[in-house]
Amino acid sequence: MQFNNLSVTELSNILKNILDSEEMLFNCGVVGEISSFKITNNVAYFTIKDEYAVLSCVQFSPTKEYKIGEKVKVVGRPNYYVKGGKLNFQVNFITSFGEGEIYRQFIQLKEKLEKQGYFKGKKDLPEIVRNIGVVTSSKGAVIKDIISVTKRRNQGVNIFIFPAKVQGEDAELEIKKGIEYFSSREDIDVIIVARGGGSSEDLSVFNTEMVATACFVCEKPIISAVGHETDYTLIDLVADIRASTPSVAAEIAVKESKNYLSILKFNIVRLNLAMNKTLKNEKYNLTNILKNTENIVQNLLYKHNLILNKLNFNLNYYIKDIIKKERFAIDNLVYKLKAQNPKIQLDKGFVSVEKDGKRVTSKNEVTIGDNLLIDFKDGKIKVEVKE
Repeated sequence: MQFNNLSVTELSNILKNILDSEEMLFNCGVVGEISSFKITNNVAYFTIKDEYAVLSCVQFSPTKEYKIGEKVKVVGRPNYYVKGGKLNFQVNFITSFGEGEIYRQFIQLKEKLEKQGYFKGKKDLPEIVRNIGVVTSSKGAVIKDIISVTKRRNQGVNIFIFPAKVQGEDAELEIKKGIEYFSSREDIDVIIVARGGGSSEDLSVFNTEMVATACFVCEKPIISAVGHETDYTLIDLVADIRASTPSVAAEIAVKESKNYLSILKFNIVRLNLAMNKTLKNEKYNLTNILKNTENIVQNLLYKHNLILNKLNFNLNYYIKDIIKKERFAIDNLVYKLKAQNPKIQLDKGFVSVEKDGKRVTSKNEVTIGDNLLIDFKDGKIKVEVKE
């Protein structure tokens, strides 16, 4: 029998009829490891897997909740949901089969790395971060979130991206190469390894010994930002800092630009306090010496006057030098901050384009019919995209 030009509904019904008519599938048993499990409204939704495949399952009125990595046997039948276009295994009952092999291998690797010291010796982040290396997929929201948070907190921080697969074949090798690449660059201050959320299978590449080792031997501080807040992988344990999300990783790595000026002012105040304390101590010592006999006082007074004059000269010179250097640093910082003023760019003939209140940086963000706001140095105009 040959079918031509079937509708989606017709094909879906054919698939469902094939499964529903196969008697050997009516009450079959399947063995695998629990990779996800949740109960909602007295219905258990979970997946079981082996080394090569994953099976979605559903059980009504479950009697217990099973743990990730637990090996189970489910008995039931496959069911094709026509309206949703999904195949799942409708479970009648489920029994434990002990600890799963995949989970056991994960625990063994974790214990091995822990014995080898992979989870110790965390590196501190540098006080000032200028360049960040990010190992992640070049597509998706992860890299956009990192760039957005970084530029919001400090426009002077540069981001370099090593595009790598974050799941699937060769993903662990690409992540390893990305970490090694940024580790070898002298200008990189911090490395972020990131990907969005996903199932335990999607995050499995971050549980490999190759990725964990690359992270452990890396000479630069690494922030791991893999999955959501509840997801934990081996790289989270090896990395110097674990961030709950990629956006939080950027928050951790980048200090707000105003903090640098605060640090500078704090150091100036601390220097003044130290100098005042030194001068106070010297005056106190001089006062104690003056309590001795008149001859000794006259002799010591002469000597200490010389010392005090020299100290005063040195202190004044030192203070002026410090103030000069700090003033130069502040002027330099102010110059850099002014250079970031978008109005300066407008005065040079550039324009700023906005769509729905957000700056447009790529033609890919604009479609025909969009209303744009173009900002010139002498005013703004509204335009509609025709082509």
